[in-house]
Amino acid sequence: SAITFALDDDDDEVGVDISQGDYNVKDCRPPELPEPPSDFTAEDLRLREVLADFYFRHKADNLANINLITKRYRGRSVSHLWAQLALKYKVDAYNVVELLARTLYESAPFEYGDEHQAESLETRLAELQTAMLGSMEVPEDRAELLRRCLETKETSCADGTGGNTEGSDSVLRMLCFRGLHQGSSELRPQVWKLLLGCLPVARPSEWNVLQSEMRSLYAKYKSEVLVVSNELKFEVKVEGSRQMEAIHLLQQIQKDVDRTRQDVDHFRRPSTRVALISLLFVYAHVNPDVQYVQGMNEVAAVAFHVMSADPEYEEADAFWCFTFLMREIKVGFTQALEQSADCPSAGVAALDRLLRTYDPELARHLNKVSCPIAVFAFRWCTLLFAQDVSLESAVRLWDCFIADPKRFDFVPHACLAALLSHRDELLALEEQGALAELLRRIPRQPDFDGWLRRAWAICSLERRAQTPAFPARSAALALRELSGW
Repeated sequence: SAITFALDDDDDEVGVDISQGDYNVKDCRPPELPEPPSDFTAEDLRLREVLADFYFRHKADNLANINLITKRYRGRSVSHLWAQLALKYKVDAYNVVELLARTLYESAPFEYGDEHQAESLETRLAELQTAMLGSMEVPEDRAELLRRCLETKETSCADGTGGNTEGSDSVLRMLCFRGLHQGSSELRPQVWKLLLGCLPVARPSEWNVLQSEMRSLYAKYKSEVLVVSNELKFEVKVEGSRQMEAIHLLQQIQKDVDRTRQDVDHFRRPSTRVALISLLFVYAHVNPDVQYVQGMNEVAAVAFHVMSADPEYEEADAFWCFTFLMREIKVGFTQALEQSADCPSAGVAALDRLLRTYDPELARHLNKVSCPIAVFAFRWCTLLFAQDVSLESAVRLWDCFIADPKRFDFVPHACLAALLSHRDELLALEEQGALAELLRRIPRQPDFDGWLRRAWAICSLERRAQTPAFPARSAALALRELSGW
């Protein structure tokens, strides 16, 4: 159930009397900042530091309470703190995103809006961290947690105990959402297969058998429509009236793949290009309702890159990863030729709503100068940024997209975060060409970690169950939305 806060019941009521006493001369100096408790974590200390700066500018008296306020709102509650402070001190929503991005607790399941689910996950995480004497705050410890999570599944299946399947699934999802950094990146192919549904999470004893069967099935699909010679030449096996159509399709795919990720050595290799062309051609044959649409080459390239950890089966594994992913995002591709301003895609519509809510000034500016933001947003959402960021950044974003409990609802959060990261530059431009060039460059920003934390902050604010609502929608904003601004 939702928790209700009164606007006068946030940071002021922490059970500490900070009165200055009855003096004839008032001491206007701010209270001294108390020493932090010895049990404060690195995340607690970061929140304490940002809060101290905030109160110094807005309400210096609360500096004496800084440790108690930190204790009260740390963890998942930090988004509720900033939502209340924003309403109380009239802080713009886009500035709240910045404050929350700096103080967000990666160790807390902020992406879960359901309180019961989040509390159960926190309990499970505490058990795992106690068992290994590690912390979610430390990337190396998260890597070890991930290994143990996968090992627990296999062990519990082998001994017949079953284990806490739901809890370990959520832990797996949460760890991947935060990114599989150095120390756990070799686990990414297996984690993606599980979270995409290629392999059944609850039946680890079947993983090896199913994986072998799927690889054989791909080889069968391929042998029915395509032959690749030792010289890496293609021969289409489709006959009859569909032969010319198949040849044309193969040529189209080949043309697109030859331009794909040519900044990466692996994708300049002829063998890689042949494998990518093959799996896309087979996909189009097996899925005649979707076939092939330009842009799929970029999506398949990210999957292929991750699955290339096992060179012997990279093509087959990438095919299935791509296939299961396309089951969820194919609507964007089928809409590609039908897209219009009157009927935007779900991702573009979600970004439009978020932008108007979090930064109405920027939204009005872009609308006023007829900025072609929808064109870029559609590509970002449809291709999951595969064409617009480096391969390394795409993989890290996909860790979030694939692991998010609400899956691709997180994509518009990443889009808004990208815009807010360049807010001042966007507001300073009025010429369409200059704006389009900036929008093209925005996803390749150097501060990737800052962009991702802003996206997490937006996600946390969007999924918080507490009231009052934030960002608040004013009557003026609602009226502008109804009138089309």
